[in-house]
Amino acid sequence: MKMIEFDIPFYRDDMLLRRCIEKWGTDSQIVVAIEEFAEVIHALCKMQRVGINDASSEAKKERLNRTLDDLQGEIADAELCIQQLKIFFGEDEIEQKRQKKIKRLRARLDFEDGKDICPYCGGKNVAWNWVSNEDKTAWWHECHECDCNSTFATHGKRGENSQGGVS
Repeated sequence: MKMIEFDIPFYRDDMLLRRCIEKWGTDSQIVVAIEEFAEVIHALCKMQRVGINDASSEAKKERLNRTLDDLQGEIADAELCIQQLKIFFGEDEIEQKRQKKIKRLRARLDFEDGKDICPYCGGKNVAWNWVSNEDKTAWWHECHECDCNSTFATHGKRGENSQGGVS
């Protein structure tokens, strides 16, 4: 089998994505992103219907593999769209917000695991306070080593099985 060679200039991903934006415009690429995210949702729903761990027969295994392949392709498309959205709306600012959410998620996991550790400095001189009112239920964290604080919402008291996630 003979390999076909293409005369395509090398592009870094961000250069290629910026070229797409210049060619088709921001509004058009936002619509494409919305469509791609919907396709990921559709593929995830199909994956749930097929059964992520159900390979009980060859036919089911084949269907599962096709569905997984489709899902992986849709996720790849969505990631390209996310990269374009970062270009539109501020890569540095989005990365700062992502890092903040990662720290908060780490704090929540540590908290749920019974670890009293500051997510920002790693300090062990941390006070946790349970705050509950009509609008929200949350844990308030206050570190006495770096003087930081943070809050995250939860649906149960410490140690209970609450819903995870980042908000």
